[in-house]
Amino acid sequence: MTRPLRGGPFRSSIAVVGGLWLIWRHGEERAERDLAIKTAALLPLIAWTPFFPALAAPGTGVEDEPGHQPRIAGVPANLVPAALVPAIAWLGYLLHRRGL
Repeated sequence: MTRPLRGGPFRSSIAVVGGLWLIWRHGEERAERDLAIKTAALLPLIAWTPFFPALAAPGTGVEDEPGHQPRIAGVPANLVPAALVPAIAWLGYLLHRRGL
């Protein structure tokens, strides 16, 4: 039985495209450019964070059927990009703040 997509891939794609547009657009002032970079770094956080409350709520999980999701270091594989993508975006923001 196949299940319909629930908007996750679409939401993530919008966050990526929106972030790229914010980074590549030309800002007139330094403050405007910094706000665009900060917003671009927050978009992946907004898109990927909803995976994690499911870990804390009793009786819920991040897998439709526990044990069917491949695991990486004991963690369901879908949590790996959910953690890495926002972390990389945050690292990029920190590098931007330091002028690198």
